[in-house]
Amino acid sequence: MASNNILFFIALLLAATTIVSIPAAVAYAQEGMRRPMSGNSLDVLVEPQWSEDGQARFKVSFLRPGTDTIQVHIDYGFVIKQGGQEIFNAVPPGQPLLHTAEGVVTIPQTSSQPFKFPANGEYEIEVSVAGINFVPMNVETATFPVTVTPEFPVGAAGVIAAAVMTATTVALARYRKLF
Repeated sequence: MASNNILFFIALLLAATTIVSIPAAVAYAQEGMRRPMSGNSLDVLVEPQWSEDGQARFKVSFLRPGTDTIQVHIDYGFVIKQGGQEIFNAVPPGQPLLHTAEGVVTIPQTSSQPFKFPANGEYEIEVSVAGINFVPMNVETATFPVTVTPEFPVGAAGVIAAAVMTATTVALARYRKLF
């Protein structure tokens, strides 16, 4: 009887180990992506903040080149593209640019809904800058790749765990019959 309990415990342990080793998160993009602008006037740090179902907000920090010092008063644009086609533009229609006095913004604005990626796949974030400290300049850009991958469904983890546990139990039962 004690060996049956041990065998059941081993089967349960194997099933639990399988569930823990299954990837349960969505691998969208790096935590923080930093790039210099095309003309090296600024560095841009984009930090995705992911939520359910491929929804995201993006914290964008404009930094003095090669430092972690925030640059204030930036005229900028923020676009998300897929296959070269614009699918999101943070600049409202009829407005040429956005402005941040602080040098750090969240896109979409915190009062708006998070941006929802329409499907899995490859995307590109393009941040453009056309002015620093109220001084216009030639537009500079920085681009960041984003890959949206499918989330591992929680229901599938349960099915896999049940299958592993059943297979382990059957194997252990056959093992006991041999001895």
